Amino acid sequence: MENKRKIIKALLFVLEHVAATENEIQDKTGLPLVLQWRSVASSPEQREKLINQIILTVCTGCGITPAQLQEQNRKTILPVARQLICYFSARIIPDISIKEIGIAIDKNHSTVIHNIDQVNSLIDIEDEIIMSVLENILPAIIKIKESLKDEQQ
Repeated sequence: MENKRKIIKALLFVLEHVAATENEIQDKTGLPLVLQWRSVASSPEQREKLINQIILTVCTGCGITPAQLQEQNRKTILPVARQLICYFSARIIPDISIKEIGIAIDKNHSTVIHNIDQVNSLIDIEDEIIMSVLENILPAIIKIKESLKDEQQ
């Protein structure tokens, strides 16, 4: 279990690094390990499509429907799902604004910022709920990102 958590944290680090820089990550041979994902979603339509895919992926991974995200219910999984949607949207879509993310989940910008910070904190302490959900969702999130990169080429 601990190895899986380390792998998840490493994958998240890679996603953040690639989103934050315009460089490809390379191994010792100089071959790219990860595709360059900068500015994949430059148009509003592409950003909306991507955030909708992220919402569906996170909801599926959490075992809920997108409609349940709008509920005021505080079941453990609903806030976690909202937090992960904010986190992945901010990390994967470099051109998206906090306001756009908030509109997508019907929350204000300060809630989006709090959600992103909360996921970062939970990952740092290796929260069991977040780590198990990430284990299920991360491969699908990476596929979404790769499919958008393929569309651009």
